[in-house]
Amino acid sequence: MRTLMVAVAVVLFSASLDARIWTDSTGKYRIEAEFVTLEGDTVHLRRPDGQGIAIPLERLSPADQAYAKQQAAPAAEDAAAQPPPSPSEPAAAGDVGDLDDLVGARIHIQLNSGEVLKDVEVLAVRQGKYPGSLTSVTIRGSAEGQKSTLGAGGITQLKRTDGACHLVYIPNAKALMPPGSEVPEPVEPVIAKKVTAEPEPIVEEPAPEIVPEEMTEAERQAFYKETGVLLWSELTDEQQLEMVQGQKSFLHKVSEHFKPTKMLLFERERFFFLTDFPNEQALIYVPQLEEMYKTLCNIFGVSERKSVWRGKAVIVAFAREADRDKFFQTFYSNRFSVAGGQAHTLNPGDGTVIIVGYYDHSPLHFARVLMHEMCHGFVQVYKSRQKIPGWLEEGAAYWISTNAIAQGDVEHARLMENSMRKLMMSSWELDAEFFTSAVLEVGLHDHAYRLTNYLLSRNRSAYKELIDRIKMGETWEQSLRKAYSLSPEDLVRACGEADGMPGLHLAPDWREVAKVKVFVSYDCKHDEDLKELLDREIEKYDLNCAVTGWSTVHDDSAAWKQRTQGKIRDVQLVIVLCGEHTHEAGGVAAEVQISQEEGIPYVLLFGGKPNGTTKPANTKESDTFQQWSRYNLQLLIDRRSLKNRKNLERM
Repeated sequence: MRTLMVAVAVVLFSASLDARIWTDSTGKYRIEAEFVTLEGDTVHLRRPDGQGIAIPLERLSPADQAYAKQQAAPAAEDAAAQPPPSPSEPAAAGDVGDLDDLVGARIHIQLNSGEVLKDVEVLAVRQGKYPGSLTSVTIRGSAEGQKSTLGAGGITQLKRTDGACHLVYIPNAKALMPPGSEVPEPVEPVIAKKVTAEPEPIVEEPAPEIVPEEMTEAERQAFYKETGVLLWSELTDEQQLEMVQGQKSFLHKVSEHFKPTKMLLFERERFFFLTDFPNEQALIYVPQLEEMYKTLCNIFGVSERKSVWRGKAVIVAFAREADRDKFFQTFYSNRFSVAGGQAHTLNPGDGTVIIVGYYDHSPLHFARVLMHEMCHGFVQVYKSRQKIPGWLEEGAAYWISTNAIAQGDVEHARLMENSMRKLMMSSWELDAEFFTSAVLEVGLHDHAYRLTNYLLSRNRSAYKELIDRIKMGETWEQSLRKAYSLSPEDLVRACGEADGMPGLHLAPDWREVAKVKVFVSYDCKHDEDLKELLDREIEKYDLNCAVTGWSTVHDDSAAWKQRTQGKIRDVQLVIVLCGEHTHEAGGVAAEVQISQEEGIPYVLLFGGKPNGTTKPANTKESDTFQQWSRYNLQLLIDRRSLKNRKNLERM
């Protein structure tokens, strides 16, 4: 059992193969980086995120100056022993010999993501146009028969286990080469060069500096009125204690319901873990919960001493899928059809997070399920109630759960291989609904992982800025442009190039293809203000819909009905704006009836009129008001959510 516990333990994100802490001459500033080379009086380093930096030697502490000179000495001796390179070849830091000798050797590889593949076997290499360069390497991991081909763009560095070869990624060459290699800049023919005006530099505004916990209730309400984003307030000790007591009471009811099965409850600083696992099996996971939380704090830039949870995070784990389903049927009146687990709110609106899952097929897999769902819960209560796009949230959850849990199975490699095959079959065109779905289809999670991996490897601090901007009310496209200076098209293209898929692209009309057609029904006599409000919010929140029809004054004629039928037949969703007099509006009642006859889904949006809000005639008893919130509007118009209404926040 001890071996099993070690096998599923959460591990820190892998550091660089040779990274160390460098200190400046004052002793005040430190940075983690790997030594690359010493050129004259300048030390060149590479940070764990792959970014290169140059520091004057005299700015480093005496100990680090000595270390840099010591590291540079062997390279200088090797360079002196070599004949000068010919003008047509790049000057390399040292001769690595025939790269074909790598085939059959054992190597360590550091990926752009920070992950380190240790002691893998080289099956094949592809040499680049420069001597001593590699553009790809095919390896076999520890699992029998598992093969992977890695492009140079996805690798930070490569080392033979015996130290006979060390290569790093050289951007100008787009290849792996010895550290310090110089590649001639391409010479452009003067006669073919077209002179164009230099574009004006883009000066972006800084990321929002608002700290929700430091705002008063009045300031939060003012922010909500201005942006539509409701920030989470800081709970008092009394409120936090009240939530914890409520969570304990709920878990006691769950335990009572599943008797005579013995449910064990473990309480930690930030977690409740209720399970029907045997004690020995439960203890595999319980000690790791706080480490999982620290991993999330590291990614999102949250202090490990702070708890983002409202009360505590509640985890309910079952040994059997049938008991997981029974839990949802009993306590949530539905059956969630998910593979391993799901995170959502314990009580809608209060921000309490509950993660429910069952043990599927292996300890490692269940640990990843916990990490994956914990990420979803973390994002829900991070800064505000604002949702982040499905591709970004699933990408984060998948990336973190894959990279934070000890490696050892082939599940991830198989998924990436399937992802590559699907993209090849689609002519390297990404699904048109990938960026626009609020709830990302499972078959697209692998693509979300690839984009997240690219963003994090490119700039981790920019990734935090991207999430923060979205959570504070900016659209994801605005946030992507400000954090990374990329459009969605640029992101997909750059990710493809870095991941060995240079043809990866979005369909040119991806925005239009994925838009949901909507008809809006409202009381033309009394609720013109609601119609104008919705119109403004569709534009303000950049909602992915096209309103193809609005209510017109009802005259009970055959011509009116024929026109309205034609409009409603052409849409995927009818949104009914409900106000004080909606129950008396004959046009709205007729439009609801047409929706029912044509089989078009409709939703009743709560208008919140001062003197009350009413439902139209012809609605069903089971039809309930949907809360008018930015989150609901985004989810309402999501194409795939039309078939899955369970996530909506009801009144």
